Amino acid sequence: MGRYLTITHSHVHQLGYKKRTVPLSLSIGPIAFRFLLLLSLCALGLFFVNQTNESSLKGYKIRELEDRRKSLLLENEKLNAEVLRLKALENINTDELNLTTPKKIDYLPAQGPVAVSR
Repeated sequence: MGRYLTITHSHVHQLGYKKRTVPLSLSIGPIAFRFLLLLSLCALGLFFVNQTNESSLKGYKIRELEDRRKSLLLENEKLNAEVLRLKALENINTDELNLTTPKKIDYLPAQGPVAVSR
C-alpha cells in the first residue's frame, strides 16, 4: 500500500538490487567551519556597530529637539509676560484716566496754510 520515494546514487531500477540512498547529513571540514564561524562573527559585529550608531544618532536628535522645546517654552513665557504687561498698561489708561472709545470723530477743516511737524 505505501510506497516510498528513495533517492539514490545508482541508476539501476531492478528489483532485488539494494540501492544506496543519499545521506541526509552534511559534513564540512574544519577549515570551512572556521571560515563560516568567522563570517558569521563579522556579520554580527557589523550588525552591532550599525545598531549602536543608529541609537547614538537618535539620541543626538532627541537632545536637539529637547533643547529646541526648552527654548520655545522660554520664549512663550516671555511673550505671555509681555502680553500681560501690555494689557495692564491698557487697563491703567482706561481706568485711571476714565477714557472711553469715541463713537464719532469730527475733523475740523484747515483754514489757510498749515505746517506739519514730524
